[in-house]
Amino acid sequence: MTVAYADTPIAEWKRKELRAHRRKVFCVGWNEDGRRLATGSHDETMRVWSCDEAGIFKQEMEMRGHQDAVSRLAWHPTHPDKLASLGQLTEQSVRFWDTRSGKNTATLPTPGINLSLVWSPDAQYMAVNNLDDVVSILDVRRMKVVSKHNFKQQIFEIAFSKDSKHFYLATDAGEVEVLSFPDFKPERTMKGHVSRVSCMGFDPGHTRMASGGMDTVTSLWDLEEGICTQTFYDLDQAIRGVGFSHDGQYLAIVSEEPALEVVNLRTGANLGRQVLRTCPVDVAWNPRRHILAFPGASERDGSGAEHGLVELRYLPEQGQS
Repeated sequence: MTVAYADTPIAEWKRKELRAHRRKVFCVGWNEDGRRLATGSHDETMRVWSCDEAGIFKQEMEMRGHQDAVSRLAWHPTHPDKLASLGQLTEQSVRFWDTRSGKNTATLPTPGINLSLVWSPDAQYMAVNNLDDVVSILDVRRMKVVSKHNFKQQIFEIAFSKDSKHFYLATDAGEVEVLSFPDFKPERTMKGHVSRVSCMGFDPGHTRMASGGMDTVTSLWDLEEGICTQTFYDLDQAIRGVGFSHDGQYLAIVSEEPALEVVNLRTGANLGRQVLRTCPVDVAWNPRRHILAFPGASERDGSGAEHGLVELRYLPEQGQS
């Protein structure tokens, strides 16, 4: 990649919109080989889209089964056809899907209304955290909740380390707590915000973490040293999502204002802020290419039918039609 492409302002990146759903899109995610994008919506469905080398998207299937809006989804870390999802408020379970059949293959009840879910990198476990600040560990092979952990502080997001030996909690104390896994013993506290940490993201090698806070700050961390190496203050509202590109070069940031910010972490260049039509709550980079996906606005066509959009951004070097 040339430096000219690397530092292209985000406003000059190629863009595309998908009319993805019948109502607003909440969440997006790429499978492990980068050939499929899944989207979850207020219309209680998930859809799966193929993405070819030219960047052309085609809908493969719609998956039904949720009784509420699809608030989170997560692809299996090593299997390109499997994923899991959460319903928003009325469902207290995790649903598992296989895109080869397009069916809900299992539903595992969990304690409480879940906020987020994450696979362990070895795919043996899944973790969910709920509105009562309970983190539950699911044994995916046995389809069983094997442990529950109560916390006094509010938990907003969770993550496993790359080797599954550590567990991260984003808390309302402005801290990321690092615990051992599976015994959940405290190991380290990373304080980088003056109010709650609302989101976390990790580079592919898990050497760096980005944390976003309600204080409008995004902090970049060296995970080996446990120190904050850089902060970003360019957005004016609470940070809602952060994400590293597949090579760790770019960091995308979205917040409670209708804007997207992208930083080139190698050159230090801020590629600018792009004004959007809505406030995304999720961002997802393709795991093989510089293609960024995030929930877009909802709009109505000439007949009055509602459509939930997904927005995509491509570096000029990437194919896109």
